Amino acid sequence: MKHLSHQELEAIVMGHVADAHARRHLALCADCARRLEREARLEDALHEAHAAPWSRGDVHRPVRATWPTLAAAAATLLIVAAGVVWLATVKPMSREAPAPAEFAGDPPCLRDPLTLAPGASTEAPTDYGMWSVAPTESLLF
Repeated sequence: MKHLSHQELEAIVMGHVADAHARRHLALCADCARRLEREARLEDALHEAHAAPWSRGDVHRPVRATWPTLAAAAATLLIVAAGVVWLATVKPMSREAPAPAEFAGDPPCLRDPLTLAPGASTEAPTDYGMWSVAPTESLLF
């Protein structure tokens, strides 16, 4: 047995006259009768929801901006505008490597460390100043 289509059931619910075949089928088929009843209940619920008056609690009022909120928004906008102006006026940094001619002689990392500290020596001192005794071998690495 072929069941009624969704469009046929909707047409019956909306009040269109059903033909004899559809009426006979609804009388014999419990499944189609159940589907028709469900469609009719849905249609009634939609009509009732549309006709129901709105209560004052259902309407949401827009949130008002308060003084501190507006002040914070203005300060943020001012900071962003100042940043944009500053970025527009700053001279971009050069991304080029410095020319080798800038170094007069060897770069400092290649020089002898003793030339950087005049008077320094890698020899152990012979006079220990206030120490009366030279450090023992165990204190020297």
